[in-house]
Amino acid sequence: MTQASLLRRFAVLGVLLLLASTREAQTVRGLQGTHRDGQTFLTWNELNRQSYRYRVYRSDMPIRRAADLNFAVELGEIEIGSSYNRPRSVASGVDFNWIIQPGGAELANTRSLFVHTLRATGTPSTGHYAVMIVANGLETRKIVADQNTASVAGEVAAPPQPVLQQANNGIELWAHWTSHVDTPFQPALSLVASHGHNFLFHPGTTEGPRGLLVRLHAAGQQYTIGWPHPSEVQQDVDVLALSDYFPIAGWTLWVGAQDAYPMITTDPGAQVHLVTLRRAMWTVDWMVERLGATHDPDRLYAVGGSMGAMGSFYLASEFPDRFAAILARNGNYDVTAPDVNNMLFVENLLGDFAFNLTIAPGMPSSGLRIFDRMNVSVVAPFPADAPGPVIRTINGRNDMTVGWSSAPVLYRALAETQQPAVHYFDDRSHNPFGYWMDAEEDLLERTFATRRNLPSLHFGGLTIDDNPGTGSATEGDLIGCLSCYVDYDPQTAFSDSQSCRFDVFLRNQGALDDAPLDRAHVVLTPGRTGPFSLEPGTAVLFTLTEGPEPGVLVDTQILLADGNGRVHTGPVEVTITPRKAVFARLEVPPLLPRIDFFGALPAVVQEGESAVLTWTTSNSAGVTLDNGIGAVAAQGSMLVTPLETTTYVLSTEGDGGSASASATVTVRPVASESELDVDVRLPGSIRRGATFQMVVSIVNSGTTSSDTLTVTVDATGDGELDLRDPSSSSQNVPAVSPGGRRSAFWSVRVRKAGTATVTVTVTDASGNVLGTVTKSMQIQG
Repeated sequence: MTQASLLRRFAVLGVLLLLASTREAQTVRGLQGTHRDGQTFLTWNELNRQSYRYRVYRSDMPIRRAADLNFAVELGEIEIGSSYNRPRSVASGVDFNWIIQPGGAELANTRSLFVHTLRATGTPSTGHYAVMIVANGLETRKIVADQNTASVAGEVAAPPQPVLQQANNGIELWAHWTSHVDTPFQPALSLVASHGHNFLFHPGTTEGPRGLLVRLHAAGQQYTIGWPHPSEVQQDVDVLALSDYFPIAGWTLWVGAQDAYPMITTDPGAQVHLVTLRRAMWTVDWMVERLGATHDPDRLYAVGGSMGAMGSFYLASEFPDRFAAILARNGNYDVTAPDVNNMLFVENLLGDFAFNLTIAPGMPSSGLRIFDRMNVSVVAPFPADAPGPVIRTINGRNDMTVGWSSAPVLYRALAETQQPAVHYFDDRSHNPFGYWMDAEEDLLERTFATRRNLPSLHFGGLTIDDNPGTGSATEGDLIGCLSCYVDYDPQTAFSDSQSCRFDVFLRNQGALDDAPLDRAHVVLTPGRTGPFSLEPGTAVLFTLTEGPEPGVLVDTQILLADGNGRVHTGPVEVTITPRKAVFARLEVPPLLPRIDFFGALPAVVQEGESAVLTWTTSNSAGVTLDNGIGAVAAQGSMLVTPLETTTYVLSTEGDGGSASASATVTVRPVASESELDVDVRLPGSIRRGATFQMVVSIVNSGTTSSDTLTVTVDATGDGELDLRDPSSSSQNVPAVSPGGRRSAFWSVRVRKAGTATVTVTVTDASGNVLGTVTKSMQIQG
């Protein structure tokens, strides 16, 4: 409000209150309230004291005496002149008061205004209000029934609704009031109670659905004069012009402020509340819901210059899944950079740089430090599940307001994270008058052609990029751009579950940013590929073709998706002739699981000894060993001590099937400690056809008894013997005690003349040989 406006206002109040006594002037008169859409609008007669403030109370019980205020909730304080719509008046140069009733008139200068947003849900009830005077910090508690108290029936929490202030040829000016505390249907959107805001809506002229541009003004500007002007915006895009006006300080950098603002905080534990950023998005959501089918949800944009450029980037990085593209002119991307002007204002607003206060809960970036949040190198890695919009920026090397040094930081951060971005720089100061000014119309058109539901491309390492340097205003090319000479056609970009496709080309359209050469090399990284969603490690076939379908193959590459499910080509050649870049899912047959080795060492052990099982497998999703062992690693070894001969089976499974292998550990019992002497009695000579008795004797000369023994006879040679009784070549004999003797007998018939050799073998129950003897005899013809 101008000084002249204040003088006129107080002159009117002075006439109206001339007859009031000093005692009466200390009490609010004419308090009234109405409730609508979750908010109660309180008005009362303004007092003719510029130093006064009003303190507002609410109670669930009637307020009849001053003591009742002790049980009421203090809602907040406001200054004299609260009916005055200061942001609208400053923006238009004409004084306006708030309109609080849809279709109603402006509030009179003689009325004050406080808007309370209901803080609790429930059934409709009656709220009881009182307004007290605060002078020089002292509150006068005096109750005058039905004068400074009022009861409002039918209060119930509901989504607050803006109130139309003016409509002219489809252009609408709206106002809404916010609170400094969270309420059921609206979070805290201000640092103070009963904070009124304006926003302006310029509809496009084409039939819907249309895009929506969120326009954010620069510091010192108002919502009415931000960039771009509606005449610069194509007609299939609506313009929503927001306001960052804040009493006393003027603005909040489209962010918010620390707890004590506008006072300076000395508390390193204070928090920063992103109320302005949150309010901007609340307003966008309200307008989108209001527009309904006339709005295209995949065409939401943010554009601004200076502080508005910063706000556009803050919105896009806080809500990356909402915006299709942003265009930021002359913005800063690190408020702690050494070449930023008016750093004292930044510290007053957000706290000392050394504090780097924490962002309060309630926002996606909550918990971050505020100056980290405002540093692009920290927030540039947009989450993989919500990749960011296409970003275009313009900056000047001679900018002494927001500085230059943060711009190269932005360029590097977005390049390192493969965000789709195009950057322009020239010799401008903090104004739009630079080499690239004449390109702004084209940049706006390209921005509004981008759709959130279509894939985008990041161009990396373009060989004809200019050099912005690393931060010094005098380093690198004075005028230039990054990724501006190459582009893709957003109208033909496409993706489905199996592929995404782009028409890529070097710019050659008679524009200021046409490519200086007709061919170059660049790395392509698709973004926002929608249904073409890749798991890390997924194989992708990239092809680059030229000409009508199917086209002439120019390049082909096999790519693997990185840990974020994104693929990056190697350098590919692009020309002024469009080429089709296709990224197609490559179906690779699953690899069969395989057992490369499985064995036991040693394979034969004595009872009580151990063996080591060793194995290696490939392409295995799971490996198990039987005999109660269970799951094991894909490769490894294990010590086993079987009680008896055991076969172990190793099994593996994978995407392509299963496999198994076995290894056997043979267990030999411990040999007996008995010592056996074996002998066989044969005739020295005998005639063919005769019969004799063969006697095998076994003597235990050891210290322990033997097991049950098996005696086996084997006759060889040209003399032939026939075992008769028994006819078997083996027979068992009982155990032999130490010093004892056992015998085995066979009746043998001699069938053929010659030399007969008899071998006798004695074994235990496990087959261990305990003794043997061999003798020969002659058989006469």
